Amino acid sequence: MALVKDTNCYVDVSEADLYFEDRIDVDPWNEASPLVKARALVTATNMIEDIAWLGTITDNEQNLAFPREGSFYDPRIGDYVDFPDGYPERITRGNIELAYHLINNEGVLDTSMLPEDIKVEGIELKGLDAMDNLPTVVYNLFKPLRAKGGAVSGALWWRAN
Repeated sequence: MALVKDTNCYVDVSEADLYFEDRIDVDPWNEASPLVKARALVTATNMIEDIAWLGTITDNEQNLAFPREGSFYDPRIGDYVDFPDGYPERITRGNIELAYHLINNEGVLDTSMLPEDIKVEGIELKGLDAMDNLPTVVYNLFKPLRAKGGAVSGALWWRAN
């Protein structure tokens, strides 16, 4: 199925192109064909749909997780706000940024070469999982809207004591 806004994607290619019009470092997006851009946007939307969001959907027949009813804490204004009609700007921006991330990082979704364990002179790591595919900019956009405090499931983090 081709990209159909509000059915399998939150934005269309022309909106994403406009978003990147005044940005630097977007050559991979600008060089991609409209078909590749559309596929990246739909793939990004599919990834967005796997996230647990605050609130509830407005219609049991809707195809996407948004629009939603309920409220979320908006850190920009320092208070709780109701979900807008449609969907928050954070979702559309996140959809576009995630699509760019997919285009700019070929193979990011392929975990087939991920090792199960690594051992180097007495140091051993086992049960390695793939990193969450949300880049920081997208994670930060989505965090206030996510259920369970915005935690990213399956994300690895490292801490040295």
